[in-house]
Amino acid sequence: DQFSQNDVIVDGSSVMDVGDNTVLGVVVSQPGTDTPVEGNVVEDALHQTIQEDGQTQISNITLGVVNVPTVSGNQRDNAISVRLTGIQPSEWTLQQDISFRNNMSEAIVQFCNQSDARLASCGLTRDQLNDIDFLNIQILPNSPTQDGEDSILSFFVYLPGGATMSSDLLNTIYTSSPNVISQPSVLNTTMSQNPVLTADQTVNLVQLTVNGLYPTQDVRLDVETTIANRLNAYCHNSGAVICPTNGTFTKVDVLVQIGPATGSVSFVVLDPQIGSSVPANGVQNAISGEFISDLLGLAFTVPVPQENIDNAINVVLKDFQADQWSLRDELFRGNMAEEIKAFCIMSTYHRDICNIS
Repeated sequence: DQFSQNDVIVDGSSVMDVGDNTVLGVVVSQPGTDTPVEGNVVEDALHQTIQEDGQTQISNITLGVVNVPTVSGNQRDNAISVRLTGIQPSEWTLQQDISFRNNMSEAIVQFCNQSDARLASCGLTRDQLNDIDFLNIQILPNSPTQDGEDSILSFFVYLPGGATMSSDLLNTIYTSSPNVISQPSVLNTTMSQNPVLTADQTVNLVQLTVNGLYPTQDVRLDVETTIANRLNAYCHNSGAVICPTNGTFTKVDVLVQIGPATGSVSFVVLDPQIGSSVPANGVQNAISGEFISDLLGLAFTVPVPQENIDNAINVVLKDFQADQWSLRDELFRGNMAEEIKAFCIMSTYHRDICNIS
């Protein structure tokens, strides 16, 4: 038997606007019966006829399949899961599905568009970001699934250009975006795991104070990204020993340790060229102070090295207001360096006490 229009049933109550698009629920019955064809079979059939841009023409209406019927291993690996408390899979409606995906796509656009650093972390151009909509949020096949009295909703993000958003970034965006989902929910993934450190890496850990962190937020990616970016800013036009002669620091060069009980945060930086630990005091000298993180907007504080504190001197600036310091900082340090240099080259004795050759 052949399919006819009588075998295609449109749920009129499901027709809804989503941005510039309209979504509706469609059921296809086996020819001449009331027995529905499995949804994944219908989706497969449509995908076989869809053009390369993911759309086709049916009755002069541009149609795009809401969910892809199959996913790759990489897409599945980068999916995250949300626990819908007190909700059964059968209660998850098309309207809820589309509403969630629309809200999630808007959250991604808002997050990635916040700053150049965020946009770079998202791996998108401005034009690509403008192309993201609910169709980029893909629910895994057969999701949500039942787990006791709850349901587990699993999804990934298919980015313009064909890449898949990493699960750690997706975690960060989801936990930073309230009201993405209307149902009571919690992120069902465990917090990212601490890497195993060598003895040398452990010795060179730098303590990081984090203010404004919510318990559900996984700060690891933010620390990796922010510290790498801050080191690169320091190394720009700098000949400091910790700076790589070729290349730049990336997030993979920053290993983060988060205390499972206390939530304390520390990190060690690896030389991007040879992989060895960058000395902790060198990192602290380069980026010590308080600054705002690139992804979550948290207040990070890197302490100055203890040996600096032990050997610090106090200088009195006469007739000078503290709020003017930022304008004089660089000039002061330059003048101070010149004074010390002049002192240390006065004689062999002076060279010895300055510990220079």
